[in-house]
Amino acid sequence: MFTSNLSNFNHIELTPLDQKNNNWFQEACSQNIQCDVLVISGHFGGTFFSSKSEVRLSAIELEQHSCQKTCDGILKRPKEVYLFGCNTLAGKTKDRRTSSEYIQVLIADGFSPSEAQELAAIRYSPMGNSFNDKMTRIFSGVPKIYGFDSVGPSGGNIEGSLNKYFKDLGSYDQHFEKVSAGKDNAIWTKNMTAYAYAQTSGALAEKASKSFACTIVNKALPNRSKLLALQRIFKDEKSILENIEYLDEYMKNQ
Repeated sequence: MFTSNLSNFNHIELTPLDQKNNNWFQEACSQNIQCDVLVISGHFGGTFFSSKSEVRLSAIELEQHSCQKTCDGILKRPKEVYLFGCNTLAGKTKDRRTSSEYIQVLIADGFSPSEAQELAAIRYSPMGNSFNDKMTRIFSGVPKIYGFDSVGPSGGNIEGSLNKYFKDLGSYDQHFEKVSAGKDNAIWTKNMTAYAYAQTSGALAEKASKSFACTIVNKALPNRSKLLALQRIFKDEKSILENIEYLDEYMKNQ
């Protein structure tokens, strides 16, 4: 849909032909690609994935690149980021699926029961950062991020709405020039009303880089900086709950 409607743009496919290449995103980052618009499409449960291929892209990997500033051309240079997948911009509010139902959906998608329970807890409980918070940090400085805060539509279901969206925009070039963080895209809202649509802006770069998450997942920072961050986290129970997945990530790397 984007290829056919954005005819004046060069289109670069980041995902690999070799589906067993686990370093494909790092290789894409190393090519110094500079994106104006980024589209990520797939199932999402803390990780973008497909039921038809082995290609995956986790939020943790995106956070690592974002925090280490090793992929700014893809993650921070775009003026618009489109995240097509369930819950890509979800907060902590409940939706039409219960936590138990969400766990069963994740298990059906190939997650283990323990992984599914952890992801459901991050989605619905005080444990962990919301997906919305993660995406605003990952794409810090990006004026507009579009996604869904509950069940997202399949490609076939959203095709007509996307066609109408591009038609209503008129000239995408003119739209692109006017994109700003301070103004919602009313045409996106108008055409996505049938779905659990959402839109936001990337966090301020300075705020994102100083988050506990960025300190802990940033492999370039010394261990002393991480330990100081952990010390601050453990002073507050709420902070422990919010950052528990990053504490787990830190322990995995020790």
